[in-house]
Amino acid sequence: MTVDSSIASALQLEPSTLIRFTRAINSAIACPATLAFFEHRNCQYSLHGQIHTQQAARLLPNDCHTPNELPGNPPLPTLHFDVRTARTLASIALQDGLKIRVWGVCTDGRIVSRMEASPGNLGTLEPWLDDSGRGAIDAGTVISVRIVKKNAQRVMAVCAWDDATSALSVVQLIEDDAFSNLETIIVATNAREALFCDMDASAFEMAKLQDVLTKCGVAITSLKKRSFNPTDAACDLEKLVGSKHTIATFLESQHIASAISAIIDYIGLLRDPGREGKVKLTHLTTSAYMHLDNSAIRALNILPYPGDGGRMASLFGLLKKTKSAMGARLLRKWLSQPLQDIRAINERLDIVTTFLDNQRRRRSILEDHINKLPDLNLLCNRFTKNSGAKASLQDVVRLYQCSIRLPFLSEELDGEDHTELLKKRFSDPLRKLVAELSNFEALVETTIDLDQIENGEFVVSPTVHPDLQEMRAQQDGILSDIDTEYHKAVASISGLKSDSLKLERKDNLGYIFRLTRKEERLIRGKKQFIVLETRKDGVRFQTKGLQRLSSAYQELAEQYQERESEMRIKTLEVAGTYVEVFLDVSNIIAEVDVLCAFATVAAEGRGMYCRPQMELSGTNLVLKGARHPIVEENMVDASVFVANDLELTRSSSENEEGCDGSLLLVTGPNMGGKSTYIRSAGVLTLMAHVGSFVPATEAHIPITDRIFARVGAGDNQHRAISTFMSEMLETAAILKSATSKSLVIIDELGRGTGTMDGYGLAYSISKHIATKIKCLCLFATHFYELTALEHDLHSVRNAHVSAFTEPSSNKLTFLYEVQPGACDQSFGVNVAEMANFPPSVVDAAKRKAAELEGFSAPTKRIRMANVSEDEREAGHNLIAKFLDEVRQLPTSTAEEVRASVSTAKALRKKVVDSENAYVSALLAES
Repeated sequence: MTVDSSIASALQLEPSTLIRFTRAINSAIACPATLAFFEHRNCQYSLHGQIHTQQAARLLPNDCHTPNELPGNPPLPTLHFDVRTARTLASIALQDGLKIRVWGVCTDGRIVSRMEASPGNLGTLEPWLDDSGRGAIDAGTVISVRIVKKNAQRVMAVCAWDDATSALSVVQLIEDDAFSNLETIIVATNAREALFCDMDASAFEMAKLQDVLTKCGVAITSLKKRSFNPTDAACDLEKLVGSKHTIATFLESQHIASAISAIIDYIGLLRDPGREGKVKLTHLTTSAYMHLDNSAIRALNILPYPGDGGRMASLFGLLKKTKSAMGARLLRKWLSQPLQDIRAINERLDIVTTFLDNQRRRRSILEDHINKLPDLNLLCNRFTKNSGAKASLQDVVRLYQCSIRLPFLSEELDGEDHTELLKKRFSDPLRKLVAELSNFEALVETTIDLDQIENGEFVVSPTVHPDLQEMRAQQDGILSDIDTEYHKAVASISGLKSDSLKLERKDNLGYIFRLTRKEERLIRGKKQFIVLETRKDGVRFQTKGLQRLSSAYQELAEQYQERESEMRIKTLEVAGTYVEVFLDVSNIIAEVDVLCAFATVAAEGRGMYCRPQMELSGTNLVLKGARHPIVEENMVDASVFVANDLELTRSSSENEEGCDGSLLLVTGPNMGGKSTYIRSAGVLTLMAHVGSFVPATEAHIPITDRIFARVGAGDNQHRAISTFMSEMLETAAILKSATSKSLVIIDELGRGTGTMDGYGLAYSISKHIATKIKCLCLFATHFYELTALEHDLHSVRNAHVSAFTEPSSNKLTFLYEVQPGACDQSFGVNVAEMANFPPSVVDAAKRKAAELEGFSAPTKRIRMANVSEDEREAGHNLIAKFLDEVRQLPTSTAEEVRASVSTAKALRKKVVDSENAYVSALLAES
């Protein structure tokens, strides 16, 4: 086997050991769901194998890694990078639903396991990830799922753990064959990892579960049955929650107790004493929120996904005008859990209106207050996780700086024109929390030396102990001597400009002087200056006097730190008791942040935003001047979005109780705006349900229990599922789960099979939705024959996006206006011309299309679909009169027949010349 010395050098291995390393990694890279990192000497890392390198290339920019190949037959694709890139990639991969394992590479080529993590449990990898790495990980949850058969039904118990809020949420419900409720819970809780009992489901059910979890980007972990043992659940919860009475209502089901036990064991909550008494226990009430599956989230671009076009390509990115990490997390949660309660939605809209009406207040709240607050959830986690081992005095100071700002925020929320809603919702609760934090502020001001913060030091105040006071006095004396030494240095450097010499303190160097690299010549060759290092930002050096003073100061600082250790521990312990208060503050800040962000979007959007009028379930959806917010915000500056009206109006059913649904069939050319038009209804409906204004001049939106969106599909080759099969699975989920209160959006159904089969499926599905489900539905299609449904079902209407071709050049122009009626042309060949097809190919396409479908004339069914009821009735009367007159014509002799034929032709010409639309449609193909 030939060994390339360059790859051996890059991986910090000898050519002789590279072959052993190549053979050793085969088992480590066998699992595609676990990204295997290999740690080499000098903090270099590598990934190997086709699957793993492709995943890394998908998640990282091209300039962040170096591709190569390991020797073999065939060669093994390889990427290598530094530790910073490795940590970033690990963070992104965890967010993407992948597990991580880090292997150490020995000098002889052997590998040993060092660290591992999953999206729901960072485990031994957490110390390796720095703060910025953990911040890149999406604030998701880990769920445990227990599935049992009971009375011929599939019962599913779910427990979700949210590390950011230290909350356990539980729910038990009946699950269907497609596991649609589980998918809804995954979306609502932003689950990143799911735990299952390896004995709960059959192989067939596990395959279905795997499909659902893979589609949602959730890692799956199979646990032994002993992990789901409910025996100790009550005792364990009592320790974590701190109240036996609180947990009673949550343990009525043994299945829920099993799911809770699995979470506690997997996360290791009982192994962390800091969690005791700090965990919240809640019910996961799915009925309070609109149900969304992953297909709808992706089709409507609700949340950002890697490779989807960046932050502004999603509704989350558009609405993310928040100024805090707490607000961003809450915004994501709200978008995954749209409300169903009209009162709660209108309360949010009232607050948004208040912030929208007062621009000065809104900007002050966001820029002057919230923008300057730390991530309280992250800070509180430092005090609870691992018994507060990671908490520091700097964290206490950051909480203190937040606390002293809260009264000013509360006053800003009140303002001169305060509303009772803001007072009740935010400022009054905030004032109570401020009162609770008064003792915390006194603690910090008494025990922490706030004057030293400017020097980057977070230490206990010397006033709490005489020894500390004496050492602080000595430190102050040294600082005075250092200042004198600084002035001596300035005076001894000839030609030095004023303020060019900087005095700095570095952890590894102590107190130092710094000059720019251009001014380094001023000290070159002078023995009294000791150069320490030269970097891009300047030259660092010391004098012997500064070196001596710096060492003395550092020695005193270490003594001070040892003496203050006991006081620091006590301070951190007392500060940790205020975690619950700061979490309550975090909840209020996050909500204010998101609602202010909604007002900012409405005020600064490219077009007008209006307050949606929320209506009862089962009523009409009416949008005037509606625009798709994501498309509009991503248009180039000179472009103007063409707004359209959209009405899905229900009518009373004469034969059945209740109201019919409303199905709008949208036809028109590719690129004409059909998809944007139908998706805008889903996006605006969801925006209204989370309490946001919507991009329209008027909006009446009914409470919607579910939004389904089947928009586009692709092959899932790793699951052996074709595009058409994927499309059918998504559509089957809609037909099984949609109700009369749902909104269904379907785009181009049936394209993955033959024309006749595709049309037949599209016809039967649209008719089932219109007659059986009776929900609101937008159906974009190129099967123009479907438009005839308008005359068969009174709940179906036609609309089309307009376009025209110039007769002289045959150039296609899109108008993007939606008009009533069906489109009578496909424009497919015109779009091919726009794509610069060779003229010969375009001409051949036109000839074949004319040969097969009557390319130059609209079909009878399309013409018939645009006929009004009045024209239809008038046409019937004309035809009936014509037939009566023809029947009365004499036909006894040959002469009479010739005369009658001539008369019949004249009568026919009279009917044709009437230009009745119904008659014209009947004669279109003749």
